[in-house]
Amino acid sequence: MRILLTGAASDLGRALATALEADKHQLRRIDTDLTDAAAMWRAVRGMDAVMHTGEPPSDTPQDPEARAAFLLDYYARGTHVLFKAAVEAGVRHFVYGSTLDLFRPYADDVYISEMWRPLPTPDIEPMARYLGELTCREFARDFLVGVTALRLGTLAAQDEVIGQAPDLSWLDPRDAVRAFQGALTQMTSQHSADNPNWSRRWQLFHVCATPPNPKYVSDRAGQVFQAQHTFGEAWAAAGDRAPVQRPWAQQIPAPVPAATPARTKKKVLFLGASGMIGPFLTPGLVPHYDLTLADVKPHPDGTRIDTVDVTNYAQVLAAAEGHDAIMNYTVVRNDADLSFHVNVRGAWHVMRAAAALGIRKVLHSGPEYVRPYYDHAFDIDNPPDAPGTGWYSTTKMLSREICRIFARTYGIVTPCYLFNGLSAAPTVPVTGKDFAPFNIVWDDLQHACRLALEVDALPDNYEEFNLHSHLGQGKFSIERARRILGYEPTQDWARFYRRPT
Repeated sequence: MRILLTGAASDLGRALATALEADKHQLRRIDTDLTDAAAMWRAVRGMDAVMHTGEPPSDTPQDPEARAAFLLDYYARGTHVLFKAAVEAGVRHFVYGSTLDLFRPYADDVYISEMWRPLPTPDIEPMARYLGELTCREFARDFLVGVTALRLGTLAAQDEVIGQAPDLSWLDPRDAVRAFQGALTQMTSQHSADNPNWSRRWQLFHVCATPPNPKYVSDRAGQVFQAQHTFGEAWAAAGDRAPVQRPWAQQIPAPVPAATPARTKKKVLFLGASGMIGPFLTPGLVPHYDLTLADVKPHPDGTRIDTVDVTNYAQVLAAAEGHDAIMNYTVVRNDADLSFHVNVRGAWHVMRAAAALGIRKVLHSGPEYVRPYYDHAFDIDNPPDAPGTGWYSTTKMLSREICRIFARTYGIVTPCYLFNGLSAAPTVPVTGKDFAPFNIVWDDLQHACRLALEVDALPDNYEEFNLHSHLGQGKFSIERARRILGYEPTQDWARFYRRPT
């Protein structure tokens, strides 16, 4: 089989290359940034499979800020660019190296299988790698390809860790190599790429050694590998020593905001104020809040704005200082690069700035991209994500995950509004047509934003809300928005859509 191998210069990449060549596979190795679409197209031509080790390339920047920005782009945009090129080139089989660090926040008195919700921290390594995993999943959903994600434990040679604090996720690199080999063999032998059920084309395995009292358990991993290195001597030498608790490498201080003079109005930074939504929201917010309007382009009606590029963290941090809340309505929909820079990196910058400055309120939004899947159903509330692989839907999905991670970690109350369309409110009777589904009028979105800026708490500090203005169709429930926020459409807009009788 002809295989493209990423991260080929890493220790794991080199070991995997040796094993795959011993199995008579033909390899094409790359050790580079994955975001160059032309380079990825050349790399995947003629390949049968892609093994994306998840290991960063050898030229990854060492400066912490530059490294973090690079890794976010590498795992999110780079994985998307690589998989998109490979699918278009006819590649059918993919293996991705994720990480068990997604579960470190859980206490050590639970058994973690593949059924548990990942809890990545804002540390760039697990968070970005998780975003890559989610991107991989969507390619299995959208295309007839097999994708296997291996959540790898902490790579360590078992003979080299004797005497160290034990790690419940230890994994010998030789066993990691076997897992990659086994995943490819299992995928091709079971023809998972041909299964019409997308959930059979997507597989997920926890991969680590089995210590005497394991935290990470899997009934599935035996399908792809059996650990041959159990770290028995290392665990015996550790005795009663407690397993290692790995701290976040890049934890952001989360200060309690200093006492400020009482304000008659909350001070709100509105990012994206000149875009497709912002100019229609500000009229309903200006009377109630002290708004700082910010964007990279002039406001359409000439209103003064501050120039803030959401892809530049220093600019976002400086703009956010002194504010009580941030509204992030920046978006780019149909550009292969800018959609990731603005939607994903922008959300990361906003949440980082909020955490660093002690801002405890961020408003976010996104499309309810599963709407067409449910046109036949009714009373739908909080359906499972199915964003697919389009630039807009993928990047907004990843941005929501970033918001969720920071909100959970730093106590940032983050309402996220989901809708499918926006429009002006009707002012005269509309005949011969129905109200657009999952559509919200400007008046109602203004009202909803005011409610979001005033809500004190949310479950897990992050909550997604269906928002629309026409309740008569009975399809998409706004029950959570009603119950938690007190949202109701500002008028009975259905009265404009009455059929004359």
